[in-house]
Amino acid sequence: MNQRLKVIPDTLASPDEFAALSPGVRLQVRDALNANLPLIEAFVDENPAHGSDDELDIVRSWRHLVHGQMDGKPTTREGEPAVEWTWDGTDEMDPAQGRGWAVVKGDELHGMIFFHGGDDSEFVAKMKGQSPKEPKP
Repeated sequence: MNQRLKVIPDTLASPDEFAALSPGVRLQVRDALNANLPLIEAFVDENPAHGSDDELDIVRSWRHLVHGQMDGKPTTREGEPAVEWTWDGTDEMDPAQGRGWAVVKGDELHGMIFFHGGDDSEFVAKMKGQSPKEPKP
């Protein structure tokens, strides 16, 4: 991808070299990929890294990302701190819009994301570094 978009000046030899880049540079690469999603399929078709079928399936799944802009407002839900938002962007390279909400419950964030005219999905988020709780029976 970088050979075509020239986001960063150097050729990287490994994922570890990419991980060592500054967060700002990695975000530039992410944004360039989001703006050029057909390159994912081209990369899979050409397979320049000589990836296995499993590795190419992982790369192929990247085109199923949801990408966009959010506009949110703090609020409360049932007396708990919360946020509600709308979003506008893409889902699998097609234009998409939606809304969502999330509420703080202890050390977790619980919420819903809605696609206008489509699916909705519940989520539970934890801060990175916290161990997951045991599943409820």
